[in-house]
Amino acid sequence: MSLLFKRPENLMFPKIYYTFKAKDVDCEILVEYRVQDLPETYFKEALSLLSEHFLSCEELCASHDCWNDVVDVLTHINNQINPFEIFNVDQYFTAYGLVVNSKYRGREIVTEMLKARIPIIKAFGLKVTVTIFTGIGSQTAAKKADYDDLYSFKYIKF
Repeated sequence: MSLLFKRPENLMFPKIYYTFKAKDVDCEILVEYRVQDLPETYFKEALSLLSEHFLSCEELCASHDCWNDVVDVLTHINNQINPFEIFNVDQYFTAYGLVVNSKYRGREIVTEMLKARIPIIKAFGLKVTVTIFTGIGSQTAAKKADYDDLYSFKYIKF
C-alpha cells in the first residue's frame, strides 16, 4: 500500500487527458472542453473556485460545522471499505472536491470529468479510481459515468 504519488517522469506537463463537447456558457453552440493538469499559474483561481462554488453548494458543507462533518464522514467511509483489498491493488487514484463553476452547470461536465479519470489513471499506470460522492449531483454523474457504488449511507446518520 502506497500513500505517496510520484508522477511518471515520461508524462509531459501539462498534459491534456480528455476532451469532450458540451454547450458553450453563452449559447447553444457545442464547444470543446478539456481535462488537463492544472498549471501553477491557475492555483489561486482553482482555490477560489473551490471556495466559491464547492463549499457553498456541497451538501456536507451546508451544515453548521462543515470541516468536522466532512472529516467525520470521510473517517466513517474509510472505516467501512478498503479499496486496496477490494481491488487487490497497492495504489489507487482518488480525488476530493469535484466542482464545476455554477455558470457551467447543466452541461454534463461533471460526468465527463469522471469519464476523464480512465485516461488519467492509465497515464499514471494505475488500474483503479475511487472517490467519495457526497452530493446528489456528483452521485448522479457517477452513475452516468458507470461508476460502481461500493458503499452508501444516509447522511442524517451523523
